[in-house]
Amino acid sequence: MDSSYFVHRSKVRLSQNLHTEALSDANKVIELNPSSHLGYELKYKALRIAHRHDDASEAFTVMFYKMNNAHDPWIQQLGQQHRRQYEVESAIRKVIEAQLKKAPLRLINTSTGRLCDQGVRIDAFIESTEYEELTSLGMHGSLQTELIKETVAKYFSWVMLSHRWGAKEPLLHDIQGRDIYDLDPVGTMVKLQKFCKVAHVAGHRWAWSDTCCIDQ
Repeated sequence: MDSSYFVHRSKVRLSQNLHTEALSDANKVIELNPSSHLGYELKYKALRIAHRHDDASEAFTVMFYKMNNAHDPWIQQLGQQHRRQYEVESAIRKVIEAQLKKAPLRLINTSTGRLCDQGVRIDAFIESTEYEELTSLGMHGSLQTELIKETVAKYFSWVMLSHRWGAKEPLLHDIQGRDIYDLDPVGTMVKLQKFCKVAHVAGHRWAWSDTCCIDQ
């Protein structure tokens, strides 16, 4: 079978964030056309979505080698662009990792009302306009480390609910996988909902409560 079918399907699955399926198709492309950079490019993107950064780095190295040694000057030039983008994204990722070392494992998204782990928060940032602006600036100029640090710190900042515990405070299992704004506004749930709404209006993206953001 021609590898173009798997190339197309992998791209579609990447657009749907189906990284496991996209990776499987990418490996098929590599098997059918090992001399091409395309399979490794798709593999790199799938591994990146899966937060398998070490494996993604290996795939990128092979991809860049093949593009840099291609006979087509356009592919060589494209390889240089990919390398620059990789350098920019890697620099941003390192800042994110440093920032998240100081952050809770779980936070509530004050916009969606859903509990998010660190992987989900990283994905949200990668989809944000802030990330798009950072990568665009990095691609067309020098890396601005301080700007990256400031942007990442602001995006991932969080506020904490300081309160006195009441009876039957909402726990992790009460809100996990659910929108807190859709839960019945009774008892201490009202306090959590109001806190997140106020935080959202004040411009805070993430919120933490000691009753439901940790596994007790």
